[in-house]
Amino acid sequence: MKVDGTPTLIDKDTADAIEFYLISNGYVDRKRKVTDKYRADIKMGTVAPLPEEIQPMTEGIHTLIQSVYDDSVLTDMFTDGHDTKVKDNPLNDNFAKEQFQALWKQINHKYAYTVEFDSDELIRKSVDHINEKLFVSELQYTTTVGRQKSEMNEHEVARGASFTGEKTRTQTLKHAQSSQIKYDLVGKIAEGTV
Repeated sequence: MKVDGTPTLIDKDTADAIEFYLISNGYVDRKRKVTDKYRADIKMGTVAPLPEEIQPMTEGIHTLIQSVYDDSVLTDMFTDGHDTKVKDNPLNDNFAKEQFQALWKQINHKYAYTVEFDSDELIRKSVDHINEKLFVSELQYTTTVGRQKSEMNEHEVARGASFTGEKTRTQTLKHAQSSQIKYDLVGKIAEGTV
């Protein structure tokens, strides 16, 4: 919600204060539904004032509460996040002046740069860097051994407590020559460029 034009987050303490306000003024019922008393007070403009610590949020809080039963109140609360941040920048009077136009002609040039790389050197240096800096961790696996209880109930199964005497052991895979797992070298390099 916005407070004085600044987006503000409602934290747990603020939410608790709002809830207490609504309950103590009879604006929500036991099921936390907005009451007719709140609707009537809003319509008549006689809503009880908010506690001092959340007073600056009054407009936003009441807008949010009203949105529970009337979503049309939210139209001004949200904006298009993809909207252009920089609006039109109209030209001022200096643009038409002869001095500015002369300066603009001097500095307004388009440049193109051409870069050449020695492919063999680039490949060699890339391979050397990868060999020096990139380490592939060994493959590990975890084995868990246990016995299923002969008698168990639904809650034990749901909690994962239907096994007893579990032993866990983590080992490093020693003979992975026939492994079908391929290392994602390109992905690893791409991670480092972000």
